[in-house]
Amino acid sequence: MTPTQHHAACLEAENSMVIANVPVLARAMKTANLSRVDLAVKIGRHPDTINRVMRGGPVGTNLQQALYEAFEGHVPMDKLFKVVERPKRRR
Repeated sequence: MTPTQHHAACLEAENSMVIANVPVLARAMKTANLSRVDLAVKIGRHPDTINRVMRGGPVGTNLQQALYEAFEGHVPMDKLFKVVERPKRRR
């Protein structure tokens, strides 16, 4: 499954969003000997973006692709990310 197909399948439900599977991402970073800053530089993003992802923030299609490619496909897309229900907004 390509990253784009994965993203499309994940977002079929209107009230869902894609987030990183943080333990899997952290393990992949450790295996690749990448800090959060190193990963950010590798994918051309700001370190705050990686921090947000590691805190469970939503991960859009382009960022999914960049993170997947950062690990050269060694971590399957369906293991690196997961779909969760979008939090309800407070009024």
